[in-house]
Amino acid sequence: MSACVRTLPIRLEPLPGESLDGWLFAYAARLDTPLTEFAATTGLPRGFVRQTPRSIALGKSLNSCAGIARAAGMGGDSVDRLWRPFARYAKAVRSRFDPPGMLRPVVPMGWSRFCPACLSACGDRWKVAWRLVWHTTCDVHGCLLIDACPVCDRHQREHPFVTSDVTLRPPCACSTRSAIGTGRLGQACGHDLTSAPAPTDADVGRRTLAFQAAVAPALGADAGAAARRQALDVLADVLLIAAGLGGDAPLGVQPLAKPADVAQVLARAWDCYVGDAEGDMVRVVTGDMQIPGVLPRAWSVASQSLTARAIVARDGSMSLTDRLRWRSMTTPGRPTSRGLEVARRRGRYLPEALWADWAVRLTPATGVDAKSFRVVAAAALLLPGTPRPLETVLRGTPHEGRGRKVFHVLAMVAPTDATAVLRALTEIADGLDSLGGVIDYQRR
Repeated sequence: MSACVRTLPIRLEPLPGESLDGWLFAYAARLDTPLTEFAATTGLPRGFVRQTPRSIALGKSLNSCAGIARAAGMGGDSVDRLWRPFARYAKAVRSRFDPPGMLRPVVPMGWSRFCPACLSACGDRWKVAWRLVWHTTCDVHGCLLIDACPVCDRHQREHPFVTSDVTLRPPCACSTRSAIGTGRLGQACGHDLTSAPAPTDADVGRRTLAFQAAVAPALGADAGAAARRQALDVLADVLLIAAGLGGDAPLGVQPLAKPADVAQVLARAWDCYVGDAEGDMVRVVTGDMQIPGVLPRAWSVASQSLTARAIVARDGSMSLTDRLRWRSMTTPGRPTSRGLEVARRRGRYLPEALWADWAVRLTPATGVDAKSFRVVAAAALLLPGTPRPLETVLRGTPHEGRGRKVFHVLAMVAPTDATAVLRALTEIADGLDSLGGVIDYQRR
């Protein structure tokens, strides 16, 4: 295929944030060449441009851009930047958001929204971020994006390109075609998309633009791994807050909603996230306490900081064992999959009963037997950070089979004493994790 690559007579540099499908279509239109012929000339894989525009934007089945980069007189990196960051983002959100069932608000949509002013200024050049549910506001003109042609009310860039569209369709015209019979397409709508009125809301736009700027590194070609993770943390937290604030969709943000409606939800969620609506934030983290478990399953995508805020708000309603697991009295955090391994290592330095000097300090004056408390407190030191059941955590230790006793004795500690006891036990456990112990009781 590379032997057929020819140097193109016209150079068309990609615009910042442009999508690969938008650039290829614009390039073919500039050359007045059918898209399939343009692809063959530039060495793109057979059938690549026959995919849906979303698949093209994600670089599906595209292993190398060397041919088209050489034909366009550019470095290969210039073309890779049109799709690799977008594909990397799609892979990252699937890995993070799929297990708790939160994919719909984050994966690229099958169609593209658009800003009429951008299309008018740049000449039918489409941005990759316009395919994202949470990207509702144009970062250049400050207006809300439009999700459909105002005449035929159909989405744009949803179906594979028709070859004749490149050479016959006017720039920035709606290319959606009506169906005629089975497998046949009729006349394209052809409405000028640049004439579509774009709604504006200065207050909502300001807040959504701040949110989009915080998430932008997740799509950035030059952003480091740490910056991308932090951007995804912001995205996850704001979407969780949006879900907690309510809405027509289960997650508060739905792909089929109008950009203006999504923007309203995201703007309010952003205010909560940055601390401008603390009352709403309390309602978000405490509104679903009827769901079994400390936090609902969807909260597994939350950042460490939002998880900590939720645990602090829920602390008073948690059992004492859960307060230990989630370290609610010190540095709140979700128990990790490595928690049991860490607990086993910590257990090497734990006696069968709590050390006498610590027992004197921590044993409540009333409500529990001092001897039982010493044994239970030593066993409880295995809990911080582990999500596993009590019996599993205690298996293979001197406390095996004492799960019910641990739970029962801790439950008898008076609320006035519980906070100090749990804080001390958590800090002792953390100290053993970081510094180890003087005596290896397992070895002895």
